[in-house]
Amino acid sequence: MLLWAVWFFALQLHADDQPKYAASATRLSQSHEYLEKHAAPDFWSLIGYYIAQKDEGACAPASLSMVLNAMRSGTELRSKDRLITQQELYSKIDIFKEGGDPGTFGVGLEGIGRILAKAMKLNSIQGWSYEVVRAEASPEWKKKLHELLVKNEKSKDDFLIALFLQGTYTGDSEGNKGGHFAPVGAYDGKRVLILDPDREWYEPYWISEELFFRGMTAMADTTKRGGYLHVWK
Repeated sequence: MLLWAVWFFALQLHADDQPKYAASATRLSQSHEYLEKHAAPDFWSLIGYYIAQKDEGACAPASLSMVLNAMRSGTELRSKDRLITQQELYSKIDIFKEGGDPGTFGVGLEGIGRILAKAMKLNSIQGWSYEVVRAEASPEWKKKLHELLVKNEKSKDDFLIALFLQGTYTGDSEGNKGGHFAPVGAYDGKRVLILDPDREWYEPYWISEELFFRGMTAMADTTKRGGYLHVWK
């Protein structure tokens, strides 16, 4: 028993001593030259509202809070206009009833679209449309995703929230238990910046476009597979 305890402690110590990020992820603090030389409209619209999810099940409301505020960033706000918080979304919307999809745990991809629509109505946000798109593990869908990233990076009037397996991006197997939502902060032509709301563990990080695609198609089946919510003015 003593030998087993020593072995278990050594194993835990070794596990805790691993790099936080996989080699495929680059922290924004270590790579920000793109933002210094390019307009990056989505990044600057979103970063002022970058928040932490309030618990492990709140990645969808936290991501929506960021995007909903960014959607209003180009309008003149009045003194009575509060920021849209995830707490407000929880208080006004039954998040898991409104956002639940058959066969999924928590908020599903179609569900986040329904929450967005309700939140826009509650906050009198008009003139915006959205679609939810399920990922497909095909060259055609990969090309479509690339074209959307290119288009999205040029405009301040559209935003993306991705649904993916977090562990695919960060390298942490704990992130492979279910889907995770996060807004796309920027695209530099080769890499995608993820504004991960899991702020207890992560800061914004870059991943390759290829890995961005793989993280959305890595989920178990077509019902639970990831994808994205696209919002545009």
